[in-house]
Amino acid sequence: MSRASSSPSSLDVLIEWLYDAAVDARAWDGVAPALAATFDADSAVFKLHGNSGVHLLELTDNLHTDSKDDAWADHWHRNDLWVERTLALNTSGIVTSQQLLPDAEFERSGYYQDWNRRLGVYHMIGSVFPVANGLSGVLGIHRPRAGGSFGTRERHRLAKLLPHLQRAMRIRSHLAPSRLVADAQAAAFDRLQTPTLVLDAEGRLLHANAQGESLLRESSSLAPSAGRVVAVDPHLGVRWRLLVQQAACAVGGSLLFERAGRQPITALVSPLRGVSLPDAAVLVLLRDPEHQVPSPDLLCQLFGLTATEARVAAAIAEGQAPEQIARRMAIGVGTVRSHLRQVLTKTGTHRQNELGALIMRSVAMLGETAHPERG
Repeated sequence: MSRASSSPSSLDVLIEWLYDAAVDARAWDGVAPALAATFDADSAVFKLHGNSGVHLLELTDNLHTDSKDDAWADHWHRNDLWVERTLALNTSGIVTSQQLLPDAEFERSGYYQDWNRRLGVYHMIGSVFPVANGLSGVLGIHRPRAGGSFGTRERHRLAKLLPHLQRAMRIRSHLAPSRLVADAQAAAFDRLQTPTLVLDAEGRLLHANAQGESLLRESSSLAPSAGRVVAVDPHLGVRWRLLVQQAACAVGGSLLFERAGRQPITALVSPLRGVSLPDAAVLVLLRDPEHQVPSPDLLCQLFGLTATEARVAAAIAEGQAPEQIARRMAIGVGTVRSHLRQVLTKTGTHRQNELGALIMRSVAMLGETAHPERG
């Protein structure tokens, strides 16, 4: 990367950046290049060392390795000679590579021969400091051999930066449990095959999973408008807004969206509280019977069905008659009925409606969303 001249203002900007990253993990992106530029260096890395391994928070592009070399890179990150020497000194202050071991010893080490030399790293200034839960924060800023060692000026600048980095990591550690819950909550919404929206009390969209976004794009029942989610049918607009406002006040409800010549979409609107959400948030679960169908793969796993039996079972759950299934699958009605008998036996059911109810209440409904062309 090209070097950038450092200045007091760039150090101030970097300090502010660290605090942003403490509360928003996405803000780490770009910190390493900024560190390198601030210290007139060519590369930088910030990582966490712990008993379970090494977590790379941010590193400059020239320290990235090819995916086929992941095991090699992980080995040398775990066996970082500079980290080992710093921990042996029992210091959480600032160190340079020359303090940790003589150049001649460094050059003979496997750490240099097999790792640093290939990355163009020779001189280092950095720190290893405790974070939380047995983790150590590791900061390393590097120059190539021709770049010269780090001196008093860089030590003074890092001395100003280091307390803020340590404080930012303590903030990050404190917020980690809340962030974990928030991430799990978002992941759960995204994993659901049910169209899901999270709104505020005014109907502004805070989050939508992929199915929710698809339903909003279709605009047959709900659609985005000026940052809010509104009912497409103007006659339902007032009821929809009132339902969202009531749910924000802990009183949920449901609403049915009629569609000419098609099955209706139904909505369940409930209060939602979460660590990453405002005080008044609303969860909207939508059911579109035309798009939500059982997953044949999950039916095979759940009940030991063959692929063809699973397709027949899924079609039965969708409400199709054997004659419709035969036309759809281009097979004879007798063949469909033969497969259906096998499905009833394997699922322990006796009638088609009983089979359909079993499937509709199973996790097979969470595994697939039909594409519009499937109908």
